[in-house]
Amino acid sequence: MIIKSTLLILMLSFILLIFALYSCGKTQEVEFARKFEEIEQLFQRIYEEAEERVDLNFKDVLTQCVVPRMQYDLELFLNPISEPERISSALYISRELDIPTIISLGLKGIFDYDCDEDECKISNTKVIKHSIYLEERKVQEGYRFERVSVESEYAKFEAISYYSPTSEIVSEIKIQWEDGFNENITYASRITQVGESKTGRFIIISEEKSCYTIITSDSLSSRSFEILLRNKKGYEKFSGELESNSLCSQKPKGYIDKIQGIEEIGNKCDSVFESSNVETIFRRIQQVAEDDGTWFKQARKMSEQFDMFRDEIKLIEIARELESFSKDFSFSVLYEDNKLNELLSKLDQIESNLKSIEIAFPIDLIMHTPYDFSVPVSFQFNETEKLLFLAYLNFQRFILKYFESANLELDENTKNQILNTIRSSPNLTLKDKVELLVKSLKSSSEFLSIKDQAERQKAYEYFMSALTNLIQFSQSLTLPEKTGFAKFIKGVPAIPSSITEIADVYIQHKDLSYYLEIISAFLKAIYSYSGKQQSFLTYFFERISQKWRYDMFQINLKNLIMSSTRAILPAMYVERDSFIIEWECGIDGIIYAYQIFPRSLTCQEILVDSKHFFHPQYITDGNEIRSNPFYNNGLERDGIRTRAPYIFFSDPTFSGAIKITRSDLLEVCGNIPTEKDKKICEMAELIAFLSSE
Repeated sequence: MIIKSTLLILMLSFILLIFALYSCGKTQEVEFARKFEEIEQLFQRIYEEAEERVDLNFKDVLTQCVVPRMQYDLELFLNPISEPERISSALYISRELDIPTIISLGLKGIFDYDCDEDECKISNTKVIKHSIYLEERKVQEGYRFERVSVESEYAKFEAISYYSPTSEIVSEIKIQWEDGFNENITYASRITQVGESKTGRFIIISEEKSCYTIITSDSLSSRSFEILLRNKKGYEKFSGELESNSLCSQKPKGYIDKIQGIEEIGNKCDSVFESSNVETIFRRIQQVAEDDGTWFKQARKMSEQFDMFRDEIKLIEIARELESFSKDFSFSVLYEDNKLNELLSKLDQIESNLKSIEIAFPIDLIMHTPYDFSVPVSFQFNETEKLLFLAYLNFQRFILKYFESANLELDENTKNQILNTIRSSPNLTLKDKVELLVKSLKSSSEFLSIKDQAERQKAYEYFMSALTNLIQFSQSLTLPEKTGFAKFIKGVPAIPSSITEIADVYIQHKDLSYYLEIISAFLKAIYSYSGKQQSFLTYFFERISQKWRYDMFQINLKNLIMSSTRAILPAMYVERDSFIIEWECGIDGIIYAYQIFPRSLTCQEILVDSKHFFHPQYITDGNEIRSNPFYNNGLERDGIRTRAPYIFFSDPTFSGAIKITRSDLLEVCGNIPTEKDKKICEMAELIAFLSSE
């Protein structure tokens, strides 16, 4: 009996032993964790198998390897699979910005997207739906196993990860993109800390490339690194030390060594040197953010988080503010209460932002100005570019302050009719605007007269400031080191340095040529870039500067600006709302003259020499009606070929601001008996002569 019992016990023990051994063997097979050392050894074999060195620069590394900027993103790269609800947004970022998936996974947390277990809200119009599956359990030696599966419109994503009790993670990542492309990535990371210093080790192994980054960050501003890279063409090794540059936030201080030499960073703040994944992503975002508000929001947050590219963000904000200003700055400002003050305040804010910029490096930024014109700002935005934009801002201030100092009062009925016309017809033509302006002048004898002389003086000062900025800009372009605008504006001359040469005195026609040339060069560049037909101003400035030798007139700019606007406007027809402005446009011998108002102030049709101002019988300045001194006879044909208009000015001296000094060149005016009428003729012929082809 004892023997039987003993045998039974031995059999049961044997069975339990077999079961225990079987169970242990099964656990080791399924739940054995992959460790960092294993991936490190695998990378070393792959790297050592490469036979040829491939010549890469550091920027190439940033799109193939993990390269943190500071301790903050070093921690982010420890576990790129964290926050599974954000993985679909990382896939979106990877595709939209064309950056490696592992980089977008690591940095997905810095993007301001609202994500939960069902969706990621990218913007008000973009939502990514996704489904998430999670599985996790403990495995041997304190390791934790985790499986994350995410399916979205972009891809099917799966990651199997092993987490050590310390800061060490290994992940096997598989991605099936919606276009059929598959990615398989082995990723391993480890972070150790000694005092304030943290060292990160990051390994990426894929079919296309393998990379091992060892980076130590001692503070928020400095880091040392070694990066081994192997791709299908060969291998390269980088090492170096970098730290933030307080004098140039877009370029670090330090050095970068390669196997065969040093990669130059440069000491001058004349370009961007990307030295981390964050900077590479930012520059990708910056390029689209310059024209996309959704991406701009992300760029601004990234700039704040990493204290980088702040001036680039300011410049994009200025571009957005200028675009808003341009949309509001329209013909209607003459009739809308408080609109002028509102626009002046906007310009003050834009200037404040502009002056706070030290140096910025835009990519394809476009500055929008009124009337749908565009100015490219690329390469570098520094003190030189500021001068040009300050000139623009001060010129806009001059216009706004000029009209703010004028009497804009109209009876309520007339004002409301005009505003209703403007608001119901957003695409008013030049002819439409002229008709509304003339209607305003006729309805009130005070409209556009000077209301506040002190405010008009401020307008004049803004004009002089704009001209000063323009002169300084012109002089800066003569320096050996050209800036971004030098590539945009060709042939800008150096103009005299002293603004007093044209201030408060009568200036000769020939002395204007310097100023007219730079304005003409800039206007031509804007029209060409914007794809628009050149304006009357471009046409006129270009030709008048070519005829400086004739010394045909003198002008006092201060007197011109300080005089009443009504004094410098053309005479008007009595029977219809239009100025007396005529062209020599003709088709089959039929002259447009006053019957047809062309699409712009320059005639684009066939030119036909003709008489002028022989009609109407009566004219008005908005205050009184008088006979047209040229009725029936008109001004004789002058043989001048010009696309500019002939203008009938009621006061051709502009309140004494202009003096014609070479009337002998205006032969058709010689036989006019009265001095006043002769001056009307001379002013019309002067414009025709100076703008002639």
